[in-house]
Amino acid sequence: GALTRTVTTQPFGPILPAYLVIPHVIPLQGQPYIGQRLGVSQDTIGQFRAPGSELRLRYVWTRNGWPIRNAPNLPTYTLVPRDNGTFINVDVIATAPGYYRAIVKSHNPQRASTALPNG
Repeated sequence: GALTRTVTTQPFGPILPAYLVIPHVIPLQGQPYIGQRLGVSQDTIGQFRAPGSELRLRYVWTRNGWPIRNAPNLPTYTLVPRDNGTFINVDVIATAPGYYRAIVKSHNPQRASTALPNG
């Protein structure tokens, strides 16, 4: 008594990737002095989202706009003597399967210095 039917449909176009949810502003936090850390806050990191997919974030720290060789792929960077007098920034690269890649720069590059502020 069972009836079997096969239903077919016409193929439909490609499913395009979606856009990641990213923060509009990425502020650098910390003190811009040699030996101190600059970083992206956990609140800012939490604004990156890829609903239904595994989100990956990569951090590219830059010195005067050029990637810092051997800088850690971490949301923080400790300033070294070579950074003195240069502008330090970070590019956060977000990827997830099924999504377009997003690259966001921190909006406030920090000029590194050896001098600690008075006070």
